[in-house]
Amino acid sequence: MSMELIFILAFIKSIDIPVYFGPDWEFVGWGNLFLDRPRNFVALFCLLGFLWSQCVYWMLRHKLKGSPDALPVKIQNIENKDAEYMSLLFTILTIVSFDFGNIRDIIVFAVIFLMYCVILKRTDWYAASPILALKGFHLYAGETDKLPKNTIFLSYGEIPLDNEIVRSYQKISRTVYWLYPQA
Repeated sequence: MSMELIFILAFIKSIDIPVYFGPDWEFVGWGNLFLDRPRNFVALFCLLGFLWSQCVYWMLRHKLKGSPDALPVKIQNIENKDAEYMSLLFTILTIVSFDFGNIRDIIVFAVIFLMYCVILKRTDWYAASPILALKGFHLYAGETDKLPKNTIFLSYGEIPLDNEIVRSYQKISRTVYWLYPQA
């Protein structure tokens, strides 16, 4: 789901469909659309990735409607990290700056894209994806009485930065937790 913005921007940048609106127009054929234009393979991959990310978002929303994993936790220190969305946005803009005009650009894009995916997954910073901000998520880092230090929290509502906040939570991954809006 964190790759959704890359999929959208790379699709727009790479799609190469000949357009002609004259009275004698005809379809160029699927073979000519993909075999003669390798950029369209990137566009097709991005379209499939976007559709998959929408499915993942729907599954996440469905999962978060369930009950919390455990009893509520007392959040002792919490810091708003919504600014991290911007730093990841600039990284994404760098990734989609390729021309996709030749196979070498497509290979470099694929290598950087795969490295980006692996790094985000291993560091759990996929939670800082700007697409999550567009969908209403807020990003926090903090400590609780039961969870490990440097825990990443996602929430739909803003969390007051006062001490001693009690919230129910659900584990999303190793260090990322969903905080429910009510105590």
